[in-house]
Amino acid sequence: MLSGAVTNRYTQGLFKFAEQQQAVDKVDESLKLLADVLGAHPKLQDILNHPLIDADSKANAITNVFGEALDPLVARFVKVLLNRGRGGYIAAIYERFHALAQAAKGELTVEVQSAMPLAEEQLQEIEKHLSASLNKKVRASLHVDPDLIAGCRIRVGDRVIDATIRGALAQFSQKLVSGATKEGTL
Repeated sequence: MLSGAVTNRYTQGLFKFAEQQQAVDKVDESLKLLADVLGAHPKLQDILNHPLIDADSKANAITNVFGEALDPLVARFVKVLLNRGRGGYIAAIYERFHALAQAAKGELTVEVQSAMPLAEEQLQEIEKHLSASLNKKVRASLHVDPDLIAGCRIRVGDRVIDATIRGALAQFSQKLVSGATKEGTL
């Protein structure tokens, strides 16, 4: 299980150093590349997590896979993580770093789940309304989930705005169940 405190400590250190070097965007892009590849190739992540493979061999594997594609700061950071047995934290660190980088620019990415694909205009309208209410430049990431039946669910950090038929049915069902347990009801 990954520790949020460990993730935050490493991310904060990397972010502060990247700010000093004026390399936040480059580091963000490099971490995204690294996290995406590790997510797409679980065997590479397994190598980084394997307790019997030494840190130098793991670092060499990263160098062989990514070569010059990784920003030198990220390559050094990954070596530090691997030397400390924290290779499993890379994806979590990227997510946190990306959120910090966006916040520093006054941006926010929200996840929009929809029962059906949305037109670009609809997505832009959602971004416009959320930008106005949150006072940030909002970018929407769309995911289609037919199980929602109709409507959409918007996730902003830890908050969820559920405007789906599935959500409405679940709320209605909960009200029926809780109402039926009161005295004098069926």
